Amino acid sequence: MSAAGKVYLHFDNTSYYHGDKIWFKAYVVLAPTHGMTPLSQTLYVELLNPGGKVIEKKTLRITNGQCHGDFTLSQLPFYSGYYEVRAYTKYMLNFDDDVVFSRVFPIFDRPAKDGDYTDRRIMKNSGVKYGTERPAVKKPKKLDVRFYPEGGYIIAGIPCRIAFEALGRNGSVDDCSGIVVERQSDAVVANMTPTADGRGVFTLLAAEGKSYQAKIDHDGKTYTFDLPTAKKGGIGLSLDNTSSPDTAVVTIRRRYDRNAPSIGVIFSSRGYVYSAGDIVLDSVSVLKINKSQVPSGVSTITLTDADGHTIADRMFFVDNSDYATIAVESDKPSYQPMEKVGMQLTATDRHGNPVATTLSVAVTDADNAVESYSDILSGLLLMSDIKGYIANPSRFFSPSNPDRQTQLDLLMMTQGWRRYKWSESKEKALADIKYPPERGIGVEGQIVSFVKKKPKPGVKLTAALLEREKHEGDTTRLSMVRSIESDSCGQFAFACDITGTWDLIMWSEENGKKKDHRIIFDRKYAPTPRAYRQEEQNLVISGDDSIADNLQADTGQTEDDDQPEDPVRSETPDGERLLSLDEIVVKGKRNSREADILRNRSKSVAYYDMGRELDDIADDGKYIGQDLLAALLNINPNFRRQIMPSGEEEILYKGKKTLFVINYERSYFTDSVRYRNIYLESIKSIYINEESAIKLKYADPILSIMDIDRYGCVVFIETDPAVPVPPGTRRTVIDGYAVPAEFYHPDYSVMPEENDYRRTLYWNPDLATDADGKARQRSNSTTMPLAVICRSTHRESRPMA
Repeated sequence: MSAAGKVYLHFDNTSYYHGDKIWFKAYVVLAPTHGMTPLSQTLYVELLNPGGKVIEKKTLRITNGQCHGDFTLSQLPFYSGYYEVRAYTKYMLNFDDDVVFSRVFPIFDRPAKDGDYTDRRIMKNSGVKYGTERPAVKKPKKLDVRFYPEGGYIIAGIPCRIAFEALGRNGSVDDCSGIVVERQSDAVVANMTPTADGRGVFTLLAAEGKSYQAKIDHDGKTYTFDLPTAKKGGIGLSLDNTSSPDTAVVTIRRRYDRNAPSIGVIFSSRGYVYSAGDIVLDSVSVLKINKSQVPSGVSTITLTDADGHTIADRMFFVDNSDYATIAVESDKPSYQPMEKVGMQLTATDRHGNPVATTLSVAVTDADNAVESYSDILSGLLLMSDIKGYIANPSRFFSPSNPDRQTQLDLLMMTQGWRRYKWSESKEKALADIKYPPERGIGVEGQIVSFVKKKPKPGVKLTAALLEREKHEGDTTRLSMVRSIESDSCGQFAFACDITGTWDLIMWSEENGKKKDHRIIFDRKYAPTPRAYRQEEQNLVISGDDSIADNLQADTGQTEDDDQPEDPVRSETPDGERLLSLDEIVVKGKRNSREADILRNRSKSVAYYDMGRELDDIADDGKYIGQDLLAALLNINPNFRRQIMPSGEEEILYKGKKTLFVINYERSYFTDSVRYRNIYLESIKSIYINEESAIKLKYADPILSIMDIDRYGCVVFIETDPAVPVPPGTRRTVIDGYAVPAEFYHPDYSVMPEENDYRRTLYWNPDLATDADGKARQRSNSTTMPLAVICRSTHRESRPMA
């Protein structure tokens, strides 16, 4: 796809529960070689809720192509569902959103009984509960068949292999078969039988002026689909990648093509061109590719015309089995509970030679684990080069799968398929790079005039940074001051090497006087949230290849409201999750103010860090002054303004009135507009709660039940003191490099009084092997079987698993 680079994240587990930590190790490599990237020094790792909103972001320093971090699943409100972790460098965003690493995890409600991890409660449609920013996914038909002519087009008079993919409402459809017929005569010209994943291939020799249909039998019915129309003439491309392990055979045919007889042939892998040249094509030409000259991974054969326009291309996978391996050996066949487990890990290259490298190692509960079916091999060699979701990618690398070469080739012919217009030019050179590789924490933006937002060149800017307190009374805080000047477009940029969270105050001056200009930061670069595939939400428990019925959940994003009956357990009739407040430890009485606040946050439908939200509004170039209503309109699409008969305005939430509560003090009718006088920067956070009991608790007691029912929600405003900034000054927060937490390894030389219910017993993101390729580590055993997962890359630029 590009030479932008690739990211792979190794996680400590395959599913999580509310309150867990997500531990991860990032491997950042160059696309052509898979060597450790020297380009970017900064990696962004984001945790997105089911609705697609970023709820936590880590900025990590890349050292020798590696870094590690963690997320804590303790945010409120929390609703179980399918959460996404994605990772990227800003330099990668110059290319395509598909280069962004993405992984979807099921996050379950906390078990009702500690340690009972068979209790997997997950909310259906939690994306709706949060409010979704993900694209709507149209509910698939009962059967849909898609066709992919090899090379891009069907050309009359030239044999064409056509791959197909059969899809249904739950993903691929294997239990179907069919025929291809000529529409005019109904004569059968090909048979269709899918293999794994509903994919298959057939050969069609189309006649000029004829059209074709596929008739597919599935579930007692026959479905009819039109094949793409055959072109009268052109150049056909066919590739045989399965007959020989060493050679790929390319066949190029010409019929009634007006282009010059000379065409270009380019052979590339991972964005690097290994060979390129011209051939003179009269009718048929056969070329052979030696697969040993390229590393394992996705390769491409591309045909171009004399002007460099792409005519056709074909992706194919090269598997030279040139992978490094990690072997794990324990010092005993079995252990007592809490006994120390000694393990030796040995890293070797493809020739069996020892490898000195750094491993990431997780030891987890193997019982009731959710299968992931992906690893660093499939991540770096396959998934990072093919668009779209790939189900169970690790099977393509398993020696126990005898059909893996055929399955891989069908994957290349479908998800690796592209059609080019005959006039489409070759990929343009990347002359305009918006985001250069980052060598630190970058602060970029533009200074514009206050009213017309015209760029202001040559303006002096002063930036004062102050590190935030690491703890109360911290006297070791650092500070720095930078002076910069805007360029001819009013833009500015500087980089700093900072760790943790910093406050930034920036102001502008012209001719020694402060100016009332607007300072806009360039921070809205995050990729657009993607849609989930249904297959990403079909969970399989280790040891059982079937989909767990009680774990299936609907996407919450479909355009069709005809939803199946919800099979997920433990939900209230109105779809809200069950929350056991007894599990929450609160100092003081059960009905104390602290308990009320915690209970309200837990049951809210939305939470906003207003400092961040106001920054986003300002960085969009918008000016809202001290208008809280305008702020709400910007952060939540359920709000809208309404002018009352008196001429005053009010804000509605889902068509109903809004009840504002400041710092959890009951709102009285006589003071119901007090929120309009709040200084916006003093608002720390906002929670939105739709529960009837909460409306009743905080509304004026003189109101009737019918009056209270006219409220659509309660907007809880939590404030902190804040000093107004003068005109022309911008105050914001800068996130430096995050400091990863340290995994806790308890000492069981003395038996603990409480049971250890952790699902990840050991995590080490930086376990180094010695010159003999060996590393030793010790962890504690438990009563459950354990799984040891290791990942790495090494100096020969090959992933290790």
